[in-house]
Amino acid sequence: MIKLRKERDNSDLRKTIVYSTASGILASIYTNLGGGTFLVKYVLELGAKPFHLGLMTSIVQLSQVFQALGVFVLQIFKSRKKSVMWIIGFSRTAPFLFGMLPFLLPKPAALFVALFILAITTATQASAANIWTGWIADMIPLRIRGRFFSMRNRYLMLAGMIVGYIFSTFYDLFDPNGGAIAERIKAWLGNPSFFAPENEFYALAIIFFVAVLVNILWLFVIKHQPDSPPVNNKHPFFRTLKEPLRDSNFRRLALYSIWWMFAVGIASPFWAPFMMRTLRMSLLEIQVYGTISAITSFFTLRFWGHFIDRFGNKTAMRLVIIFGGINPLVWLFATPRNYWMLFVEAASSGFMWAGANIVAQNFVLAIAPEEKKQVYSGVFAAISGLAMTTSAFLSGVFLPKPMNFFGYHLYPEQVLFLITGLARWSAQIPLSWVYEARALPLGVALYKVTRGPKRLRWLNIIMYRVCKNTIENHINGNGNSQGNSQ
Repeated sequence: MIKLRKERDNSDLRKTIVYSTASGILASIYTNLGGGTFLVKYVLELGAKPFHLGLMTSIVQLSQVFQALGVFVLQIFKSRKKSVMWIIGFSRTAPFLFGMLPFLLPKPAALFVALFILAITTATQASAANIWTGWIADMIPLRIRGRFFSMRNRYLMLAGMIVGYIFSTFYDLFDPNGGAIAERIKAWLGNPSFFAPENEFYALAIIFFVAVLVNILWLFVIKHQPDSPPVNNKHPFFRTLKEPLRDSNFRRLALYSIWWMFAVGIASPFWAPFMMRTLRMSLLEIQVYGTISAITSFFTLRFWGHFIDRFGNKTAMRLVIIFGGINPLVWLFATPRNYWMLFVEAASSGFMWAGANIVAQNFVLAIAPEEKKQVYSGVFAAISGLAMTTSAFLSGVFLPKPMNFFGYHLYPEQVLFLITGLARWSAQIPLSWVYEARALPLGVALYKVTRGPKRLRWLNIIMYRVCKNTIENHINGNGNSQGNSQ
């Protein structure tokens, strides 16, 4: 647990950390069961094509535009806690409807209605996410915020990983390609007829129903989390939304986010479908991939939290982008007969996304004025979501043809993986224009991190030789301590 100053030990700060973490664990379980791999499998069983996959990803990302509505909702409810509870409590009933649709409508109609429901519920949840961000920003001081998010995210990942394993194995009992473990479990149970492939929608309905039950438990937990002071924003809604855009540094941060999120959105609808359809991986194998990624994230989140608190979000994001471009390129070598390298890439991906997720939560809060953190966060999320929506939708509409690349045959999805890898690296350009007061050049930060442990002495020597001038300027006090020239 995060060490707190003595005078704050028994305050609302400690309660916020405890109940926010507990409610986050339940939210992670809900997300794993009511979305993610199971939702992708659900739409594929309903007959989703590349267009539908691109549309589904676009819907999820476009919903982030509605984060800005959190400011408007607060003008009605005033209380952040009540706003979050009412909105989330309503919107997370969607999995129950998903489970019922295949038994009430033909598959094409069920797919259309499911995407419509997804659009409504993700939009409402996005407005609540913005309110939650303002709530946490008010309750968790900046000095420990990076460590708070890293600690909280570790517990969330662990819970999601465990639940994902259990229910992926459960679903594989209905899948004819479920793997050896599922076959052994069915044999142990006497091969009951209920586990026939035609009952896959029953399995998904059960999983979705459990997600709804978890959300009810989430409501009971979050009501104990201390509320932040009431919000009394009397400014007109649209005038409030324009305030961040008058900030030149926010505009630079927004430009960087548009660039980065557009790059990330390329191929985003096709990671899981590529594993399921092209590589023919079972859900359990996909869960193993996710577990490797989650375990790596779990053990590196603490590093990222301390790194960000010490060197800044901008510096951390530079390192994230380097790995963010490498990871998609590994997927170019995967084939249905040989995809072991993806389990290695999962570790690198887990490290990268652990840092990226904390930066996404923390960067805009670090540059926003204290009293305007929520509106800054809402507008930032809306802009970022719109960028990723655009590239995700275009990926589904304009899926490229297969091609040969330096002797390797690339499937259409792999062509997109190549493009997104190169595009992610280019996000270093707009990141250079963002100012963060405590940011350091990446070379200086890595030199400081590797200076202590003996096992990293070799890397420390390399960093010094590569970044000698920058490091010496920083040590002598003549360098740009903010890292804004890099």
